[in-house]
Amino acid sequence: MRKLALFMFFLLTTARVLQSEEEALAEKLVISSPEFKYGGFIPSKYTCDGENINPPLRIECIPKGTKSLVLFIEDMDSLIGVWVHSVWFNIPPSETIENSLSGVMGTNDFNQQSYNGPCPSTLGHTYVFTVYALDTFLNLNSDAKKPDVEKAMEGHILAKGKLEGIYCKNNRFSMDITPLKVSVKRGESAEFQIHTAFCNPTFEKTPIRFFVSDLHSSMGWSITPENNLIIESSSETPPGIYWFRLLGEAREYSTTDYAALIIRDSSQESGESKIISLKEAQETRHQKEWPQFGGNSQYTFFSSTTVPDRLKVRWKYDVGSSDEGRIYNLCSMTSPAVVGTRVYIQDFDHLYCINLLTGNLIYEVPADTMYPYTPTVADGKIYISEGDHFKCLDAGTGDILWEKELPQLLLVSPFVDSNYVYVTADQSSSSFCSLLPCIDMVVEWSVLMALNKDTGEEVWRYSVDGIPAQGLGFPTGADGSIFFFFNSYESDKCFTSKPEKSGIACLDARTGALTWKRESILPPPSCNTLYPFWMTYYKKNLYIGGRGVVFCVDVKTQEVVWNHEIPALSPALSVGNGVIVVRGFLQADCLDAETGEELWTKPLGGTGMSVMSGSDVFIEDWETLYRVDIKSGNIKESYNVDEFINTAVTARGNILVVTEGDTLYCLGGPGFTEVILAAVAVAIVAVLTGRVIMKSQAI
Repeated sequence: MRKLALFMFFLLTTARVLQSEEEALAEKLVISSPEFKYGGFIPSKYTCDGENINPPLRIECIPKGTKSLVLFIEDMDSLIGVWVHSVWFNIPPSETIENSLSGVMGTNDFNQQSYNGPCPSTLGHTYVFTVYALDTFLNLNSDAKKPDVEKAMEGHILAKGKLEGIYCKNNRFSMDITPLKVSVKRGESAEFQIHTAFCNPTFEKTPIRFFVSDLHSSMGWSITPENNLIIESSSETPPGIYWFRLLGEAREYSTTDYAALIIRDSSQESGESKIISLKEAQETRHQKEWPQFGGNSQYTFFSSTTVPDRLKVRWKYDVGSSDEGRIYNLCSMTSPAVVGTRVYIQDFDHLYCINLLTGNLIYEVPADTMYPYTPTVADGKIYISEGDHFKCLDAGTGDILWEKELPQLLLVSPFVDSNYVYVTADQSSSSFCSLLPCIDMVVEWSVLMALNKDTGEEVWRYSVDGIPAQGLGFPTGADGSIFFFFNSYESDKCFTSKPEKSGIACLDARTGALTWKRESILPPPSCNTLYPFWMTYYKKNLYIGGRGVVFCVDVKTQEVVWNHEIPALSPALSVGNGVIVVRGFLQADCLDAETGEELWTKPLGGTGMSVMSGSDVFIEDWETLYRVDIKSGNIKESYNVDEFINTAVTARGNILVVTEGDTLYCLGGPGFTEVILAAVAVAIVAVLTGRVIMKSQAI
């Protein structure tokens, strides 16, 4: 099998050498509290509204040789940046940190040597309790601030751990709907339970108003005194799934949750409804999120989320290695995953979890990779590759749940269904450009495996016939099947493909058995090289981007429905709402998904993926992101960035943009409170820097 070029190995080795030796050797402390869970609400007893004492902490996995502990407590949501509430060092190693504990209390950002509990002035803030285990005592006094302690710790860190909690002085609350779905016959009503909890107990009597949207016009709804939601259907309600949105509003704070109502014909039994399954209901909900590369296992680059007009920058976060001598940037297809209110993104040596609402870092964990693409997030787990190890992490904490050694993991985009997680291995790569070290590339592979998503145990594997034939690109999962390309080559020493022996294969996702295999299905490429490059699944068809041409293949008949020539070497595809947007170099084309007829074309620079959201498609043009109407091709809005745009994704009403300069931007429509905070932030920036944010929506 073709191996990676020697320079790939050299660069990977160099990147590892550049890592901080201390960070590489540091172990992980497990931090918890009996008073609140990770990401939970901090009781008011431990805040300025209560006794203002430090909450008890439990510390596990303290390594041998630990001489002292260090504790930092920080507010991550302060308007002027991270605010240090407590600096505590030379704490004797103990599995418990209580309020009355020996050690040295350093100077916090209040210029005090004390614990100052959470005391946010506006919205709920996130507070991070960070504990370090050191192999020494620090020769510092109580005048030392956090930077002084950090400098003194260098070279002495044995382990590190974090605990995160939330506190607010306003009426912030959480809301959940149960059950996830209710199935009824036409004309019947369905009942859901609404569960709410206020962050600050003093607001428990604050009335909450509820609003329901996305129902059919024939439906009605009401709220009982017990906070039960009743949705009534009628005889005119069409059978189907209605994924509705519940908005809860208490004064200036609001939150949302979703649930599914399934309407059946009177002839259908509740246990045998063919309208919708729970799995499909969850998938409908996930269409508003972005849990993996391409948004889903079909790689449609489509989201049903509604993106508001006149987007503003809500926050930005700098991603990428901090090595001063670093000369490379993220891959041109590095993009984040978004699930719930968390954003997950990789660089070359870390995985970051970021708060979608605030842009604050929740946690980061080491994760070496030569090709930082998109993590896959499902069922509270994150799936990534690190070297030759495929890993499953806890999405809440970043802790490793399991890992499995697999050969040649270069570029991994796993996907998950209700049964397994699917991943390719024994890979080689093919470069399409000469940018180093992260090359735009197509991955080839020899093995496709299904793993138990909870344990990593191998369930089945499928091996391509072998050199000179290999799988190409990311397998696509849909309707209980897995589709992939296989390429046959003249020999194992050249890249010239043999179209008459190349084609598409379909596997049963549950068993790995070959369902069908079709050779010679695609016309010969315009030049002898690897093909095709891109494949997505939409409405029982496969859409394939090759060298200068796009194909539509009927999955049932395995026949080419249409093909359309495109002036693009490696067209990338986005599909939804009955159209397919083809993104090539210096051009974007929109085709009718059913007929292949060209609807419009736009001369746009750049090479990044287009992403669809509702009736719009977002297309980058070097430093500008255009919002284009899917049907007409008219530009509706534009957002300018000071650096080249690599990728954009849509989720939960936001656009997340990754730039060539390794910056992650979140663009969204601010609510009332956010408008006030944004105005204050803009005023501060204007005073400090003298810069003006122009009406053109420059980022």
